[in-house]
Amino acid sequence: MNTIIQQARDCLEQGYYYPALITCLTLPDICGAIDGDDGKASRKKYESWYDDYVPTSLKEANEIAFGIEYPLETPKGCSRLTGKESYIFRCSLLHEGKTVHEKSSFERILFIDPSSGISVGHDNLINNVLHIDLNVFCYSVIIGVEKWLNKVQGTEGFKRNYNNFVRLYENGYSNIIRGVPVIT
Repeated sequence: MNTIIQQARDCLEQGYYYPALITCLTLPDICGAIDGDDGKASRKKYESWYDDYVPTSLKEANEIAFGIEYPLETPKGCSRLTGKESYIFRCSLLHEGKTVHEKSSFERILFIDPSSGISVGHDNLINNVLHIDLNVFCYSVIIGVEKWLNKVQGTEGFKRNYNNFVRLYENGYSNIIRGVPVIT
């Protein structure tokens, strides 16, 4: 999990915004599955995990994204991009390559590319189009995953489900492939 988190951070720092966004839209699914009794992902688990961990990370994410101390506390329910809306957007983007979905409450969701260096705001709604700062969103998810990981790591449920989680084996895998990195 730490490798995926670090690679998402690296993508943001290097300006690879598509992979960062896709990774951060996927992480709540993965965490929800690991957190579940059966180790499987579902819409309900995604939405619940997202609503529990992402909005509470918004203050820290703003501080990282904008490099300033963010004065406001960010309680649950502070963002228009809820677990439900994020899940709908995730499905649309990952499965269809689109940023619109007929079940969304918004006409469209725009993720603002940070490479311009200009902030046009985060969580703004204009003409039913939601503007999300990509850095703020991604860092909110990453920080949420880190907080969640610190909370659940070591629990029996986590150990059971994480045992099957994808990971990098630097020197191969078992007796099948040796001497080269393998992801399995």
